[in-house]
Amino acid sequence: MDYILTVFNSYEIDWTAASAIGTFMAVIVALHPIWEARRNQKTMAVSLRARALLKMYLLRDGLIRMQKGITWKAELNAEELNAIQALEIIATNPTGLTLDEQESLLVSVGLLQTLSSLTQSAHVDKVPDKARETLSFLETFIKHLQSKQYRPSELSNKKSG
Repeated sequence: MDYILTVFNSYEIDWTAASAIGTFMAVIVALHPIWEARRNQKTMAVSLRARALLKMYLLRDGLIRMQKGITWKAELNAEELNAIQALEIIATNPTGLTLDEQESLLVSVGLLQTLSSLTQSAHVDKVPDKARETLSFLETFIKHLQSKQYRPSELSNKKSG
């Protein structure tokens, strides 16, 4: 113990520098939860985009079939109908997505719901046109989401780089 006191006594401590370092460390500790929350939000957005993409891939094939004039009920299977419901659920809590992505997701769900109600009405003849419009919008949205997705190779490069 005497040795430690001797070492500290032999050096003159610059208290201004020590207080500056202490203040800096306090700021870092205070900002850590904010940085962590932002990182979690980005991770959530990547997950939502991936889930939305998977559901849209499932729906794309059904919409292509509908565009060719095959009716909704006869052609969409349970998995594709579940994909529409999953997109509706994603649209209710789009945390982390940009405003443009949220808007596009809501428009996609709206188009799919309109198409669904058309097939159950007397206007089945309008289904191919509505399917074409919905497919066109979904293709554009899919391309946007694909451009925002991280590839596994990109993630490993970000960690190592």
